Amino acid sequence: MPHSNAFEKVNRTYLKPGAAEKIKKDYLSYTRETDAVLERFLDDEFLKLVSDELEEEKWHSKNNDLYTFFQSNGLEQIERPNVQAAKNILYSREFRKLLQAVLGIRLSSKVDASASRYWSHCHLLCHDDEYQGRRVAFILYLVPEDWSPEDGGMLDLFEVDENGQPTKIIESILPRWNQFVFFEVTPFSFHQVSEVLSTSKQRLAISGWFYGESVYSPTEYEEPPLPRRPLLRFDESPNEYLKDWINPSYLLPASRASIRKRFGKYSHVQLQRFLVRSKHLKLRKAFSPSNQAAPNWTTIGPANRRHYESLGRWEQSEAPKIIDEAIRMFQSPQFACLLQKLTRLALSHMHLEVRQFRHRSYTLVQDNTQQHNETGLDVYYCLCEEDCWDIDVGGQITYIDEDHELITFVPLDNSICMAFRDEGCMKFLTVSHAVRASDTETGDRYVGDARDFDAGEAGLSVREDRPRTARVCERY
Repeated sequence: MPHSNAFEKVNRTYLKPGAAEKIKKDYLSYTRETDAVLERFLDDEFLKLVSDELEEEKWHSKNNDLYTFFQSNGLEQIERPNVQAAKNILYSREFRKLLQAVLGIRLSSKVDASASRYWSHCHLLCHDDEYQGRRVAFILYLVPEDWSPEDGGMLDLFEVDENGQPTKIIESILPRWNQFVFFEVTPFSFHQVSEVLSTSKQRLAISGWFYGESVYSPTEYEEPPLPRRPLLRFDESPNEYLKDWINPSYLLPASRASIRKRFGKYSHVQLQRFLVRSKHLKLRKAFSPSNQAAPNWTTIGPANRRHYESLGRWEQSEAPKIIDEAIRMFQSPQFACLLQKLTRLALSHMHLEVRQFRHRSYTLVQDNTQQHNETGLDVYYCLCEEDCWDIDVGGQITYIDEDHELITFVPLDNSICMAFRDEGCMKFLTVSHAVRASDTETGDRYVGDARDFDAGEAGLSVREDRPRTARVCERY
């Protein structure tokens, strides 16, 4: 392949006649044509100079429901000689020809590239990269020579099901120094960067996309709506039934009035020590992994929307009785009546799910998207293995709109969180990091059409007077 002076830094193996054919043969030899890997892609001494120059650059924190890492400016904006030389190689016509010959894809002259740094706990969750003409994704790793699987930061590639949704990881690529990885971007090219576990090393890389004519995108898969059950009307005082479960202070008229006032002002509230101590301790014991009669959990996906464990079916005789009793209590009309007294919202339907969040569990804003266009009351009762939660390990529930981060609930053992969700409001659960064992949550979502909210009884207009939720900080 003819090459310019910039290609003096490229491994001569990849410049020889027939190199593209050999790379293509290796690429096609995989059971699934997922990616191609070029080892020792550039001259080592040259790449070390590139790495040193990148270390001196300004880095920008990137943080949302999908990822947490640090990113440089685009390579074309970095005015350092060796970085520019690396850019010239990647952006060159000759290199595009090599990729086209291997993948059989026609590429334009447009290329986007920047550098990324992943420190401890940084990650990039499952996504497909498809966006406005991206055709080939690439990564050039500048990690330490001794990077190992124990350090994390693997590039995981997913298999898809008949609906085009990611199911399981079919290949995990360990980052290696001076390794160039590339793959075709399609509506099904789901991949992720697993959490970096090392506390002393950084996952440094140059990555980006080559562009071309956009590929055909099938109709986006729509998940079936969550099952809902109507709430039975209950006009009597709920205290008699709930007194064996709920902290009695929350059943007192004065306490209810105080909670109702706060909820009316902020549209959210978090109540601690919610269940009586005896029920709380029994539930913690029942959900403990050390309990031989603990319930069976089912992993819930797909990974581009969510990844956690949900309470699966089990033989009733083998299930701890306290769990079944707790589910019945949270589904009871008496508990719904209490919620209505605390929030002054008229509730019509509900969905209940018991979820468990372990290492790498999360939900994205694409989780249950039908809720983005409806109003509802989200209720979460949390059980944690420890009394104090370290916010640095993730697992928080965050609400956002198009422009701002609105409120974040930190999981607290034996607490209940309630949030009024207006149209356009989205939420996600930040990924749980490796140092955390697990926590269990019962998530109730009480939903009704806007007309079913009794604004007259509440003395509030759902559309105008009620804040969507309290603003805590600007979104990243």
